[in-house]
Amino acid sequence: MGSILSKIAEMEEDGTLPKFDPTNMYDILSLAGERGIKQQIMFDAMDIIRDNPNMSNEDAIIVSAKRWSLI
Repeated sequence: MGSILSKIAEMEEDGTLPKFDPTNMYDILSLAGERGIKQQIMFDAMDIIRDNPNMSNEDAIIVSAKRWSLI
């Protein structure tokens, strides 16, 4: 386990540690899961798609995250 922590520390120092991307659906859902609102984000995204069937799932999740002030 120590080697993993040292690798993470090295990545932080090098600046190669992945950062949060507010345009990436998976980063948004991960953050929503950490905050306990992932299900609400997903339900809201389904409602958005129901209202606008031409919207992609990714776009609907981003819009939903903005509504929930997640990003």
